[in-house]
Amino acid sequence: VQVYDKYLASLDMGDVEIQAAIAPVLLQLRRAEDALPLLKSILEKKPGDLFGYINLAQAYVQLSQYEEAVK
Repeated sequence: VQVYDKYLASLDMGDVEIQAAIAPVLLQLRRAEDALPLLKSILEKKPGDLFGYINLAQAYVQLSQYEEAVK
């Protein structure tokens, strides 16, 4: 995990394509709290991104925020 965190720190996390690649990985690692800001940023930049919405809902479910997940 430390190597992964160092790699993440070296990336341009403002780039929407990098965010879109990293967020699902964070969800698979059960790190929804880390994925959530990326997913919100993706949807601000690409409001029609279906996968962004699916991943955002998954993040909210992992965080037991079910009402947010269905919005």
